[in-house]
Amino acid sequence: MKLFLVFFLVVINSHSLSAQGKATDNELMISKNDVRQIIQNITFELDNLYLYPEKTKKLSQSLTDKLITRSFPSAFSLEHFSHELISALVNATHETGFDIIQQQPLILSSKLDNKTVAEEASKGAIHTEILNKNIGYLKITGHISSYNSEQIFFNEFKLLSDVDAMIIDLRLADEVSIALVQRLISYFIPTDTLIGNIKLKDNTFPLTSLKIKGYDKFKKNFPLYILNSNFVTGEWEFLSHTLKDFDRAVIIGEETMGLGYFTKTVKISDKLLLKIPYAVISHPVTNETWDNSGVTPDYFAKGDKIMEKANELVLAHLFGR
Repeated sequence: MKLFLVFFLVVINSHSLSAQGKATDNELMISKNDVRQIIQNITFELDNLYLYPEKTKKLSQSLTDKLITRSFPSAFSLEHFSHELISALVNATHETGFDIIQQQPLILSSKLDNKTVAEEASKGAIHTEILNKNIGYLKITGHISSYNSEQIFFNEFKLLSDVDAMIIDLRLADEVSIALVQRLISYFIPTDTLIGNIKLKDNTFPLTSLKIKGYDKFKKNFPLYILNSNFVTGEWEFLSHTLKDFDRAVIIGEETMGLGYFTKTVKISDKLLLKIPYAVISHPVTNETWDNSGVTPDYFAKGDKIMEKANELVLAHLFGR
């Protein structure tokens, strides 16, 4: 009976894998020539960025063996290829920091005085709103990776410059650059403060807060609240970890994922982006990170209770309620 069950599962699994390679009429297709070019692009990016260069040669060979030398049909679905690519990357490195992303468009929206303005910006969404009692609300969703993200956030902070307290909602935030998070931290930390040591492929250097004019009040006991979920990872954990460590923010919600290394998104084809682990940041004094442990909230909450708790804390701070 057990032998029959194993045989049955193998047949079903083989059928499933075979079906994945056949695209339906609505699926995007990719040719074997495209695969060769993508593998070349990945190898180039690994040589330049990958945090662990000693694994690069083995990783490149593994991709070639799995995705080029093995027999594939002349064209197959982009989804199936992405699955095979991630499988090869994880199996060769035993890391889960790699990811494949299909490019998509983002919406930036600001709601002030009951008026909503939306414009296409990049991949993801930035929502700014002035809540009752002059409380600023900044919600970040998805991938924030456009070339003008710093200018977008500068404009959003101008809208929030006169608020009496601020809530930053990271619960659905995903991809972002270290440089952008460094700039966001700098709105709340005095200029030239050492905020971490960053290790790249070939060297380690200190990371300090930047000079940002006109936001001195945000750096002086300003009531700031960050909302986290257990999906928050990487660079956004760096934001929460740093502002909590400097006593500049109260963290509300769930413990974050605990991914201590950072990824950079690079273009490997017209349709695909690849996330590559390229840096780790440690505490400037203790050398500790949030890797595997995550950022622990000051107040645990889930779902709608997270925003309720934030409002409760803000009102208590502003009005002693």
